[in-house]
Amino acid sequence: MHQHLSKKRKTEHVILGVDMGTSDLIDILKRSGNRNISVIDYEAEADKLALGSTMFYSPKLAKRELENSKKIVFHKYLDPKLRR
Repeated sequence: MHQHLSKKRKTEHVILGVDMGTSDLIDILKRSGNRNISVIDYEAEADKLALGSTMFYSPKLAKRELENSKKIVFHKYLDPKLRR
């Protein structure tokens, strides 16, 4: 009998898009103790890029990679000037 072993990752923190606040957001998440950090790069020329411990994915590859996560927390940088 074959037993299916789950390879689900723990909580994945996903930053939506690359902009001027992305590196700050990555630093904040790391300082908070988060290790599974990914960025969806909507303008990516490559499917996958690793910078340190942070993974940058194209949207298509992100969908496949992140489906193995138990929980996904999405983050988006909002320019303080645009907040109300």
